[in-house]
Amino acid sequence: MLLDLFYLLAMAFVGYLHIKVLGSGFGRGVRGRWLRQSSNLRRNSKAFDRMEEIVDKLGKECPWTKSQSSDSIIKHIREEVEEVEDEIERNEELSLIEEELGDVVFNILLLSEVLQKESKGGFKLERGILKTADKVMRRSPHVFGQEKATTVQEAMDLWQREKKREKGMLP
Repeated sequence: MLLDLFYLLAMAFVGYLHIKVLGSGFGRGVRGRWLRQSSNLRRNSKAFDRMEEIVDKLGKECPWTKSQSSDSIIKHIREEVEEVEDEIERNEELSLIEEELGDVVFNILLLSEVLQKESKGGFKLERGILKTADKVMRRSPHVFGQEKATTVQEAMDLWQREKKREKGMLP
């Protein structure tokens, strides 16, 4: 379940970055009944921008934020992901799940801020997101290419095949 949440969050960021950096839409397949509304990433781009601005200001002006390390923020991310999982398992209201997922996004952006500070500007979240975007697109040829997958198993098989190809295990 936790990996699924990280996958969904990564897909949201991938879509956001495609909109922000490349100016094109993405996100034909965000899974989960409770996230279907979030698949309209153009609408959510303003929310991501706002959160980035808040994190940036906190990083410059808040003593607590300035005192954080990557280790401390990772603990917060784990706690927030567990809270999302708990809300989903309890079948709570969508607004509670949205709020908890927003907390995860905040903490990931905060971790990015801390890593940029720790690496003296060498860390760039955008690079990682764009690499993941490219990887997801390569591993989903049934969505972004000419392959066909009509079942979950076929999609998973294509993903694994492309992953093995990337790692040099297949021609």
